[in-house]
Amino acid sequence: MKANQPIVSIQYLRAAAAIAVVVFHQFQGWAHGIFDLGKYGVDLFFVISGFIMVAMTETRETSPSDFLKDRIVRIVPLYWLATLVAFILLIFGAKMVGGSSSIDVLVKSFFFIPAVNLDGGLWPILYLGWTLNYEMFFYVIFAGILLAPKQFRPFLVGAILASLVASGFFLKPDHPILKFYTDPLLIEFAAGVFLGKLFGMSLQTTSFRTQIVGTILLIAVLLLGALLFPRLVFAALAVFFLSLFLILERKGAIPKIPLGLALGNASYSIYLFQEFGFLLTYAVLAYVPKETFSAKVTALGTGAVATAVAIALGWLVYKMVELPLIGFFKSSSKARPVKEILAHE
Repeated sequence: MKANQPIVSIQYLRAAAAIAVVVFHQFQGWAHGIFDLGKYGVDLFFVISGFIMVAMTETRETSPSDFLKDRIVRIVPLYWLATLVAFILLIFGAKMVGGSSSIDVLVKSFFFIPAVNLDGGLWPILYLGWTLNYEMFFYVIFAGILLAPKQFRPFLVGAILASLVASGFFLKPDHPILKFYTDPLLIEFAAGVFLGKLFGMSLQTTSFRTQIVGTILLIAVLLLGALLFPRLVFAALAVFFLSLFLILERKGAIPKIPLGLALGNASYSIYLFQEFGFLLTYAVLAYVPKETFSAKVTALGTGAVATAVAIALGWLVYKMVELPLIGFFKSSSKARPVKEILAHE
């Protein structure tokens, strides 16, 4: 597989992660909690993020400033737009998870600073943005790591993130922001970084045997870490599924499915705009007489419709907003063309 070809399995897994989170938000608590597993889609996102950052920078030299510029263009415009929409809706009384119409929280949301809400949660205006606070933190660390030789980068990333988690474990900081940035979730980015080193964008950076052994060792380390931090069990699962798909794709066993690729490309928009899809569904279905169906059927139907609407809205936002935004900002810079970004990220 050539290094400039898209990794289709990454797109499928991004689609699966985004949809899993959407389903979780609609059906948590149903079927003995089976849908609650969907919340661990964010663990898969974090591992994929670490993978992509290393795999991309292995094939081309990138300065820290260019790397951060690329990340900002990819992440910030759409997130700021979603945050503004959420802020306006909250001002007009919309009910949103962890929603706050505070200017202080709005400013912190724009700059990816964890904000303490009235309920004590560290949520930005758009609740889902808490994951982006981690993403941007990781990008800043990774940008600094780019100054080091390529062979040392995975180990430096792992050492820094592991040190942060260890300091949180031993020092047990009281400040919410210090707790946030010493959370074991950081290890998931490091796990993705090591996978990126093993596979690369060509999926052939190392031998097949090395990839198998390296993946097994990485999963073993994560499972050992889970003895202290149980959440790392899901990091291990994310590593397993990602490496499995990458190995299968290396062997030519992953077909190109247009729908899967489309949903993977739109996964960021689906993730960010899902709550707006929920609100739209609730607003429309409010006009349906509640006596039409039983309460359980009504709840199930509402959840199913809201899930479908959220996914469809996300895809529309991707085509009509995200792509034009990226194109606009990329056209005035020397960064990669939009098509390449969408193929690999």
